[in-house]
Amino acid sequence: MKKAHVSLLAIFLGLALVHPCFADVDMTKLYGLRDERALKEITKETEKTLATDPGNAVLLKTVGIAYHNLATLKVGGASDKAVRFLEKAYAFSPTDNEILAYLG
Repeated sequence: MKKAHVSLLAIFLGLALVHPCFADVDMTKLYGLRDERALKEITKETEKTLATDPGNAVLLKTVGIAYHNLATLKVGGASDKAVRFLEKAYAFSPTDNEILAYLG
């Protein structure tokens, strides 16, 4: 994935957090994303934001899904991190069926 595409994805992620109408676009791009570098950038930036907003279920779910995708690429430790973030997301949003689906 080109650097410009990574930047665009980061912009979509940021917009999704600010305005709900962008959430579907953002998550749709994240679901199919299999670019390791882009996914690592998403986890890095999202975790930075989580440091100031640790109870944000959307952020927790976003980083959980990104780690899930990294786990499918066989990135070490990603599976455990996916479960950890998705379980936290579930604690704040127990009716989110998508989180439940990712947790299995």
